[in-house]
Amino acid sequence: MKPLERARKLGDSLKLPLLVHIGESWTKDTAPVHVGDVLKYLRAGDIVTHMFTVHPGGLLDGNGRLWPQVRDAKQSGILMDVGHGLHNLNFDVARRVLDQGLQPDGVSTDGHRGNRAGPVYDLPTTMAKLMALGVSLNQVIEMATANAAKLLGREGDLGTIRVGQPADISVLKLEEREWQAVDSQKGTIPARQALLPVYAIRRNAVYEPLPIERP
Repeated sequence: MKPLERARKLGDSLKLPLLVHIGESWTKDTAPVHVGDVLKYLRAGDIVTHMFTVHPGGLLDGNGRLWPQVRDAKQSGILMDVGHGLHNLNFDVARRVLDQGLQPDGVSTDGHRGNRAGPVYDLPTTMAKLMALGVSLNQVIEMATANAAKLLGREGDLGTIRVGQPADISVLKLEEREWQAVDSQKGTIPARQALLPVYAIRRNAVYEPLPIERP
């Protein structure tokens, strides 16, 4: 816990929130850190990412119920982020968490070159996976824009369209089709809607999406 203790002191001194990764997927010779022990160091405005991880140290107990400390943390203003990643989006965990009333505050990919060819692909695909889990289109758009800006403390200049502000626009296409969404453990669920990037506008520049294959 020493790194987290140091991060708490550093965040306090800089007046910045912490973003903490949960779910231990590689250490085999030490006991995982309980999520309750992590949450003791967090306060309103801090962020927990990998909220749907299946790995030890996640939000659920051995019976698939949310740890009481998780509910307390949410009520106290600690924020929850998806953080898909190569290892940390599990559909079974996501369903259990969502069914118990805990919604993500933000949707993110934890994307890197090791998962852009799958299972993550890109942010619109991750958003569509949440829709396949029952989250509405309006909710995932809010998570990826206005909520993401709030998580970063930049709601004044990101995640919104305002007269006088630089353009910051993503154009997506909602496509009605059936496809198989795949999680980090290769589990699948049926999806009936896909989100495809069309282009993005940032200030006076137009950006085309990367030519990658998506499910």
